[in-house]
Amino acid sequence: MSAPFNIGVLQLSMEPVHETAAMAMACEVAGFDAFWIAEAYPWWRKHGFEARSSTAILAVIASQTRRMQLGWGIISPYTRHPVQVAMEARVMQDLAGDRFLLGLGASKIFMKEIGQGEGEKVGPATVMRESIQIIKGVLQGEAFEYQGRVFAAAVPVLGKIWRRERAWQTEMHRSWRLVP
Repeated sequence: MSAPFNIGVLQLSMEPVHETAAMAMACEVAGFDAFWIAEAYPWWRKHGFEARSSTAILAVIASQTRRMQLGWGIISPYTRHPVQVAMEARVMQDLAGDRFLLGLGASKIFMKEIGQGEGEKVGPATVMRESIQIIKGVLQGEAFEYQGRVFAAAVPVLGKIWRRERAWQTEMHRSWRLVP
């Protein structure tokens, strides 16, 4: 018996948001298992296309789909500090729950376009390792401090937070309450 596998689609972030969202919904209806958004801003611009934020687009798609896994494929720590990546990942967790896949990579295309990575004393492996440590640390919710060769982060512990609870009356009605 062969192992089960998933079938997904990788969409470029240079398409208009409404077209990308429509494509994602069509993929979900067609039975695809995953939908990924690629991001390479300078490369798209060089070829005359306007790139869009994969993190913002995927949040829109998460609100319009229910079943498919949704992934950033990939975002680069050269474009977003790992604390920012953690904040945006938390939004995706809120919207998509366990359907969300965080695709993080050094992005050789992006690095080449911005002139990074060649002859650097700190290579992409260090950038990735530190990014992953920070993202995981921030998402745990505890006080987190980090000082690496590339990145630093200091994030306080979560205190009282606002959490959304679904009201029992209807799926569309949502209430907010303060949780100690």
